[in-house]
Amino acid sequence: MNLPEVAMKRVMSREEAQELNGTPVADLEPTLTEAYLVRDEDTGDPVLFYCPFPGDPAPLRKAVLSIKMGKTRRASGMENLSRTFGFSPKNVVMRREACRPSSIATDQPREHAVLTSTSKVLEQLIVDVLPDVYERDHEIVGEVPDEWKMADDTLWTSGVINKASQLPYHQDQANFPTWSAMPTFRKQMSGGYLHVPEYGVVVGCRDGCHSSRRSLRI
Repeated sequence: MNLPEVAMKRVMSREEAQELNGTPVADLEPTLTEAYLVRDEDTGDPVLFYCPFPGDPAPLRKAVLSIKMGKTRRASGMENLSRTFGFSPKNVVMRREACRPSSIATDQPREHAVLTSTSKVLEQLIVDVLPDVYERDHEIVGEVPDEWKMADDTLWTSGVINKASQLPYHQDQANFPTWSAMPTFRKQMSGGYLHVPEYGVVVGCRDGCHSSRRSLRI
């Protein structure tokens, strides 16, 4: 896939962006509403890309809408409707000595199979748009056994479904420094955009679209 490219200048250092962690995101309007690959104006490094979901999104939409969501409370006090799929990491405190399938795998195996198979679709999208990024990321996650990945030799071990969640600025924890993938489905909803403060860009996150970026960025 050949996406049109746009160069954006960094307006905030990574350290300055990290200081926003835990603070609410303002009500911002999208500045990136069409398919683009965004590169850093000074370094030429890819920052993110935004495009329609590859192929037919209907099976994924149906699976996501069928998932029974759980309510969690973040440290900020905000309640979040979400569900993890793929594999849960080991947690010695909870007597979980190794990675294991998330509860969706046993509670809703059909929907879980759609979610995990989609990881290969999104992985191929990264291959098509940024093959160098894919090769680097594939090497980074090479130390993870295939049986702990969502699909055979894919880039990811797990994912999270967030439903209408108003999340503060945050930095994902316990992630490899690889690119993430975020399909979006929406109906009769305002807001829900993705703000990348380091570049002052607000991704539109339209229904049936996909955004991808390095997971350690704010």
